[in-house]
Amino acid sequence: LQRDGKNLIYHLHISFVDAALGTQVEVPSIGGRVRVNIPEGTQSGEIFRLKGKGIRDLDGYEKGDLLIQVNIW
Repeated sequence: LQRDGKNLIYHLHISFVDAALGTQVEVPSIGGRVRVNIPEGTQSGEIFRLKGKGIRDLDGYEKGDLLIQVNIW
């Protein structure tokens, strides 16, 4: 996981077949693993956002997001 402010970035590597047909994967997060649906026809470089799965703001109550960037391998 990479930190970008209060957001976290995860680079997900999937196969061409999984990107074309769609799949379900588990990705790491602060609170444990999270299951994510990758829809069929996903393109390399697409970013999926999981709201509230990032880091809590130091001076507030707002949490950042977990951004999952898909890379077709």
